[in-house]
Amino acid sequence: MRAESRGWYLIAWGIFTTFFALGIGNAGAHTGVVKLGGWLGLATAVVAWYASFAEVTNATFGRTVLPVRPLTR
Repeated sequence: MRAESRGWYLIAWGIFTTFFALGIGNAGAHTGVVKLGGWLGLATAVVAWYASFAEVTNATFGRTVLPVRPLTR
């Protein structure tokens, strides 16, 4: 797969994830932007893992063990 094609594919998935930076970097062959996208992806994964672990832990113990920010206003 060509880098430009890979870039457009990742940009399309950027609607749901943080793949915008990866897509832009691959579409234009900018290695700095690709590295930034990789770090953003890792940070997003860490936040998602914490949120899912906190929700399961809090539901298991029936109280707030790990704090999470509510999604409602």
